Amino acid sequence: MRKLINATLLSASLLALAASGADASGPHVMLGVHANQDGQADIYNVNASKADVIAVESAIGRKLGIDSEYSPFDGFGTSFPLPQAQWDVQNGRTPMLTWNYNVRGEGEGNCPKWYQIQRGDYDAQLIDQAQVLKALGHPIIVRLYPAMDTSFHSCPYDVDAVKDPVTAGQRFVIIWRHIVDVVRGHGATNVQWDWSPNSHAFTGSGGRASTVWKNFDPGSDYVDWYGSQVYQPTNDAIEVENSPFFLNWYNQMAPRGRLIFSETNAGGPDPQRDPNNGFGCDGSMGRLRHSPQAVWEYSIGKYMPKYPAVQAIVLFSSTGLRGDGECINYVQRGDGMTWLRTIAHRPYFAKMSP
Repeated sequence: MRKLINATLLSASLLALAASGADASGPHVMLGVHANQDGQADIYNVNASKADVIAVESAIGRKLGIDSEYSPFDGFGTSFPLPQAQWDVQNGRTPMLTWNYNVRGEGEGNCPKWYQIQRGDYDAQLIDQAQVLKALGHPIIVRLYPAMDTSFHSCPYDVDAVKDPVTAGQRFVIIWRHIVDVVRGHGATNVQWDWSPNSHAFTGSGGRASTVWKNFDPGSDYVDWYGSQVYQPTNDAIEVENSPFFLNWYNQMAPRGRLIFSETNAGGPDPQRDPNNGFGCDGSMGRLRHSPQAVWEYSIGKYMPKYPAVQAIVLFSSTGLRGDGECINYVQRGDGMTWLRTIAHRPYFAKMSP
């Protein structure tokens, strides 16, 4: 009985937020999604990627401002010119490309090293890719080498970025500036560069601010968007304004320029596999729930007007609805789509282009 009362009270408070959410004048924020409901959404599965984007847009009742997709370092060129990004531009969205360090095949042995990039071994490839980006004729956000401060992404630097952030950072800055210089120098001035360390580069133990990010900062001449992967990583229902990961990132980066949630969402149990956990996945999206995803996402809508440096938000990975009406759960769980729909129709989140 107590659980039922608590759930009712929390649902009522979320409804009150929906009715009274403070909107500043807009549009101000671009709202985007990396839509990957079936694990098939990437640049080599364009039809699956498009279908996932369309499913999200159909569920929320509007076009997305940003469509996030991924490409390995050698994943595109004039022989394969990013058809999904072209499709996005034709349909009024801004494409966002996460450009990873690794070549196809993954693995430690298959990534370009910092010294190879510095000495120009990949310049012909970069020039070719610059032509693809330029040909879009529209702004594209490129998140180059994200989470570069983690040991998982240390391959290009020949050192562990966690154990030796100074050396890794120096090498990262060299390759970042080189890639940006080559792409810009060959006409792709429509590219807006998203520099996006992991959230732990801004938040250390005990929630205290960290300045690890400074080792990896290429300088404002080389950055258009200051981003991070800002998640609520536990199963607790926490609002974004109470998250040290958000606050430490925002307070340190806001003075530098416009900010982007390069990836964001919250953890939580899967309601399809654990139907008794109190969270829910309602195919009709007619009921409100109170999972960590719902609280996190709706608090973004509630608080962002207080943090005007944030000008783009990209959710990862979106829940959608299959043709049979059953909720698809990936990182974002079922009721998160209900709250995404609420946020999406606020004027503050209606911006479509940077």
